[in-house]
Amino acid sequence: MVAIILRPGSSTKFPVRTWKLRPHSLPLWLSPLLLLIILPGLLQLKWDSNIHDLEYPLPQLKEKDSRIQSTATPLEEKFTYLVHADDILTARNLLADIDPEGNYDHAGLILPDFETVLTTHAIFNDLSTFKKELSERLEGKDYYAEAFEPFFKDWEKYKILDVSKTLYIERLSEFSAKLPGPLKNLVHLGKNFSWFMILTDEKIDISSSPNILFLDQSNMLSSAFGQYAKVMWVFTGACLIVLFLSVCLYFGIRSGIPALLVPTFAILIAFGLIGYFHGNVGLFHLIGALLAFCISLDYGLFAVTSYKAGKKLPKSITISSITTIAVFGILATSQIPAIQQLATTILLILASTILVILLRWPFQKPGIASSFELIPHGPVARMVESILHVDDKHIRALCNPHVHQSMPTECLIEAMAQCAALLLAENNSTGIPRTGMLVVVQNSNMPGKLIHLDQQVTASVELRSEAKDGLVQFSGSCTDQDDNLLTEAQFSIFIPPVDFQSD
Repeated sequence: MVAIILRPGSSTKFPVRTWKLRPHSLPLWLSPLLLLIILPGLLQLKWDSNIHDLEYPLPQLKEKDSRIQSTATPLEEKFTYLVHADDILTARNLLADIDPEGNYDHAGLILPDFETVLTTHAIFNDLSTFKKELSERLEGKDYYAEAFEPFFKDWEKYKILDVSKTLYIERLSEFSAKLPGPLKNLVHLGKNFSWFMILTDEKIDISSSPNILFLDQSNMLSSAFGQYAKVMWVFTGACLIVLFLSVCLYFGIRSGIPALLVPTFAILIAFGLIGYFHGNVGLFHLIGALLAFCISLDYGLFAVTSYKAGKKLPKSITISSITTIAVFGILATSQIPAIQQLATTILLILASTILVILLRWPFQKPGIASSFELIPHGPVARMVESILHVDDKHIRALCNPHVHQSMPTECLIEAMAQCAALLLAENNSTGIPRTGMLVVVQNSNMPGKLIHLDQQVTASVELRSEAKDGLVQFSGSCTDQDDNLLTEAQFSIFIPPVDFQSD
């Protein structure tokens, strides 16, 4: 809305630099300096997926939760572990290895392992006179031995019992099924996963035991969170590849690559800063980077287009970047870590995008500066700042106002003449610098009255005849930064023969 309101009409004039940013406007040396600054920060980054990022740390809720836990669980705190395996027999053997002395609380204290069951059964079978001796002692104590007949029957059944692993697993399953309530978690028999639960007063070192799992809800959820992050990495990579190919295919390599470099460098800068001040990055940093990359790419495409046209960014883009940064700046103050991480990442990347656009990198065009050495204009007299486009018959360049200008019209014609000289220098196969230049103006036209020239202009010049010895004809025009025509002219430049130049 602000962009529409500020759009100048026929009767309203605004300053040219209002609400606009110009690409390629900061010193070139800032680019490598910035790279050196952010590299140490990138090396400090560590991946961290923590489910607590989703929590809202409201003190009242934390206090209430702690009070409920202390009321509902009056017992001292216990640490819970699962000793797990593919089958219950292996899990029981692992339990015996972990707690051979029975120092922890678990169902293994009342459920013997299979080897103990076999040993006990063998011992009982060796007690052949047990029934007779027990009956005699009972009668000696004035008990009726017949009353213990059910016990003796079970004894005989146990002795003839075929103790096997299948029977052992069936008995464990029956025992587990009869456990009430939460006690069922002490033993679990599954087809592919079985466990025994251990309760301890202190933590156990499980770093060397892959079959022991520490039951902590936040850690388990964080582990699942990490799995989502891996999927997100793959998804992000696939999206970026498609995006890179699409941009290069639609806009071409020359425009697509610089535009893609804008968000790439912006992300490096942002994560370098995060490495300095935070160090840990997680899933929400990654999501924020993907979202900010797409927004930053839009700005990059506008910046490349504006740079090639020798203009500033459109006002709407400038205002859009400011408002977007402001919105995510507000979200970055959130107390929810997930929202804070997401908003901070986008905020830093968008701010870095504006910085990259203002830098001469990645828009620097190599190979053009050598042409300035072939024209008869020193650094003080030269008006051309940078060449935007050049081919065999056309040139478009950014030109600065002359420091010693007296008449704006002559200054603009001088800018066009210097562009024409650069066009000739680009096509100069001899490589010999020119020592002088004679300009003959056939006609010129200025639509409006220009009192003073205080801003950069874009000069466009076309070669109208062959670049041979003698008068070479050109036509050109100069426009301001809003693409308004300032002047247009037809002129010629005298090119003396090579032997004449050497004399």
